[in-house]
Amino acid sequence: GALNEFLTWEYVPGEGTLFRSIRKLLPGHLLEIDLQQPACLSRPYWELPRETAADTLSDSEWEERVDEQLRRSVQQQLVSDVPLGAFLSGGVDSSLMVAAMGGVQTFSIGFEDTSYNELPWARRVADYLGVPHAQEILRPDIGGLFYRLLEHMDDPIGDFSIFPTYLISQLARAQVKVVLSGDGGDELFGGYEAYQAQQLAAIYHKLPATLRKGVMEPLVAALPPQAQKKGLIN
Repeated sequence: GALNEFLTWEYVPGEGTLFRSIRKLLPGHLLEIDLQQPACLSRPYWELPRETAADTLSDSEWEERVDEQLRRSVQQQLVSDVPLGAFLSGGVDSSLMVAAMGGVQTFSIGFEDTSYNELPWARRVADYLGVPHAQEILRPDIGGLFYRLLEHMDDPIGDFSIFPTYLISQLARAQVKVVLSGDGGDELFGGYEAYQAQQLAAIYHKLPATLRKGVMEPLVAALPPQAQKKGLIN
């Protein structure tokens, strides 16, 4: 059920929820309600278009198409009658987005643990692009935010990022009404380590089975578990 999925993935995928007889709308779907029947019908209003095969264009042509689509997508989100801002981590995704937006106010949240802190990168990008920038450090006493966070969440998420996201939203709220973020870029372009691991796995499976089974896997099994980059649930 949904609880098992949450404990496994740290979120509930698809239509499932933790509530009996309640489902989520799938991405790209809408819900039609007929009051006369009465009846509800869920149907897609958008599907990913079938594009040209990747090998029909050169790398430079794909770069131009991605740049064009990125800028057009960002510009479509800038239609607003209230001040706009952007969350800036200093990574490729949010940096490209801020560059496409122009001179907007940017916001970053950092950590006292330098292995997680991306503030120096965010500051470098903001300075390079010449955009105003505000930032804060996430303090160890964030546990007190837990119940406040629950009031803003329709579905449970086990990822620690909900805390900095809440705090950076508070920081931004003092200056702007709407922000854009770079979320989704890693999913589109394979930026997460898990995606890189898939490529390495293909190479790994080309090794002789005796080497993999007899040497590599016993060595990996002997490694102690680490808490680094584990979510709250795990």
